[in-house]
Amino acid sequence: MSRKRPIASAKRTRTARTFDEVPKKSKVVLLSCGSFNPVTNMHLRMFELARDHLEDTGRYEVVKGILSPVGDGYMKIGLIEASHRVEMAKLAVESSSWIEVDSWESRQADWQETVKVLRHQQQELLSQEPDTDVVGTAKPGRKRKRMDASSATKRRKLEEPDIAPKKTGEPRVMLLCGADVLESFGVPGLWKPQHIEEIASTFGLVCITRGGSDAEAFIQGSDLLLPHRSNIHVVQEWVANDVSATRIRHGLRCGHSVRYLLPDPVLGYIQERQLYNAESEQRNEGVVLAPLQKCARTQE
Repeated sequence: MSRKRPIASAKRTRTARTFDEVPKKSKVVLLSCGSFNPVTNMHLRMFELARDHLEDTGRYEVVKGILSPVGDGYMKIGLIEASHRVEMAKLAVESSSWIEVDSWESRQADWQETVKVLRHQQQELLSQEPDTDVVGTAKPGRKRKRMDASSATKRRKLEEPDIAPKKTGEPRVMLLCGADVLESFGVPGLWKPQHIEEIASTFGLVCITRGGSDAEAFIQGSDLLLPHRSNIHVVQEWVANDVSATRIRHGLRCGHSVRYLLPDPVLGYIQERQLYNAESEQRNEGVVLAPLQKCARTQE
């Protein structure tokens, strides 16, 4: 007489199969690099738009947003001290439960290329992840040795271009930018081609567009970006918004109200210290932008 298969076992099999078919979402940290001179409400809104877009795909879970102000070594005209820009950024995100400010880039003596900031942030994320390779039953000395070896491996990988998360569940950093930054990839000498390709392939991009830009057309016409189109997310701003830090600085110099264009605590900080004026706008005048300086040295 044949033996019947236990019903409970069959149920377990069906349950396991159903569970395996549920797609796992990739954890994402959105990183926005820029002058933030000053930080505006539009800078913050970009994070909200990007999170909505990524999570609506059903493939991603946005766990954090990071504002990373550029250092003084960027040499952009009108760029005030990084210490002020970092403080304003911190004031701006006080009301957010998921966006924070990282001052690492701003504290570097030399200007840091965006891809290096992405690598640094990815390294920080990986260093915070628990080491699943360590077996809890190992002897104390052996356990420490395995942890050290694993850390050394991570450090070696992070010094190389390909530092994308290798394990399921590890968060990945994606670059959040506006269409102006995306289109700046086409400015000769501003970006290294290998860096553009690494950003697009290893990390990924979320680009927020606004009036007057055509990010899709730029991607289609870029030999560096097009092969990685699936890793680039173009998000349309559904409320017309043309706020820019340049226009806000102009308004401040003219004595015009800029309230509701940037967070109130940021405006209070600016007014208390009288940060933006004709003198500050001339800072770095006549100085070549750091990326272009680096490009010129490379070509010599």
